[in-house]
Amino acid sequence: MIEPSLRRLIDAASNHVSLPRWRSLPGPEWLEGLILAESGGDAGATRFEKHHDAQADGDAPGVDDGLSEDDRSYGLMQIMGTNLRRMVGVQPGVPMDFSWALRPLANLAFGLRMLCEEIRRAEDQVGADDIAGGSKAVDIALARWNGGGRGNGPLEYPNLRNWSYVERVESHARKAHEDRKRMGWRVVG
Repeated sequence: MIEPSLRRLIDAASNHVSLPRWRSLPGPEWLEGLILAESGGDAGATRFEKHHDAQADGDAPGVDDGLSEDDRSYGLMQIMGTNLRRMVGVQPGVPMDFSWALRPLANLAFGLRMLCEEIRRAEDQVGADDIAGGSKAVDIALARWNGGGRGNGPLEYPNLRNWSYVERVESHARKAHEDRKRMGWRVVG
């Protein structure tokens, strides 16, 4: 499971952005589930996404360029370098070192920015009737987190293309919930 210092950071970051409850789980617990599904809680985790590296964008297509690779997922939340590049305003083709994205606080800040945008977008699409429970919008946002928008929209719900990922996040979140309970961890928020 997640070490206590990282868990405190996850709780604080989740509460700071007011992540909604999802499937009866408070925001910090399901965020921990997402992190466990993505990186196993390893802040230094990276994964080259060769299938995304098909065109020249300042690096050699199909070649892993290490920590300057924008077609690589970084850190706790496994954020794609292309998304990090976009959020900090660095144009494709401009060399960029993504090692900073392996720092837990930076990774959570940028990851939550993206995740909250996806939740808001899903809330706008599903309408006010479903927002109170939050589950449908978060389901859609999580599916998009893993696989983008194609096949992961309100019209496809509940047959989302990345539904198995949503279930995997929930499974990890339930384990995190039980671990927190066992440790006497109190979620604030």
